[in-house]
Amino acid sequence: MQIRVIEHIRKVYGCRGCETAPVTADKPAQLIENSMASPSVLAMLLTTKYVDGLPLRRFEKVFARHGVDIPRQTLVRWVIQYCEHFQPLLNLMRDRLLESPYILLNSVTDFIGAPLSECSTSGSCKRCSPITLCCSSAAAFSPLSAS
Repeated sequence: MQIRVIEHIRKVYGCRGCETAPVTADKPAQLIENSMASPSVLAMLLTTKYVDGLPLRRFEKVFARHGVDIPRQTLVRWVIQYCEHFQPLLNLMRDRLLESPYILLNSVTDFIGAPLSECSTSGSCKRCSPITLCCSSAAAFSPLSAS
């Protein structure tokens, strides 16, 4: 992993002979306003959290090993603010899911430390049981609300 600091220098131009206001160059677009997180850092943060399952406390330690001190509260705020950009997509996915007459779910009550011999794909697992929901209306399926 390579961490670089990218500085954006915004020059101000003005004319001494004119009475117009100085002009400042536009700053580059950011996914999270007033944040030091680049799109690549945010992509890496979400990938390690949601794909690799790495908790933010460990991701904080990864940054610390590379000499970058970013508190966990900042990482949490970045995840929340970044995920707000996906809310319209999540709403569409939820609506599409609720259009289905049946939804098959897997209710996992306790999988941490369970031996593999207890969990099988045959459906005889005492800890994991498939649930089928009949969705005649969106109100009947409130556990997946996208709020």
